[in-house]
Amino acid sequence: TPARRRRGVDRGFVMSDHADWPGLQQAIAGTGAGRVFVTHGSVAVLVRWLSELGLEAQGFKTEYGDDDVADRPEALAVQPPTEAPA
Repeated sequence: TPARRRRGVDRGFVMSDHADWPGLQQAIAGTGAGRVFVTHGSVAVLVRWLSELGLEAQGFKTEYGDDDVADRPEALAVQPPTEAPA
């Protein structure tokens, strides 16, 4: 059966992407995962932290981009272009 064939395959799953640092660490530890893909937020910081804990961690780009970009000072200073007068 298909289920029987999948037993030896790693399965991924989605976790909430909104958590504070201790909650995120607790959730990751609770999964027992040996490999973690970080999709947004402070990707480099979390990847480094997880790697230092002995986990295989890496960033993974998604089509949604980085939520932090809109909060950066340089992003806040940029104004959208206005239409030229006719």
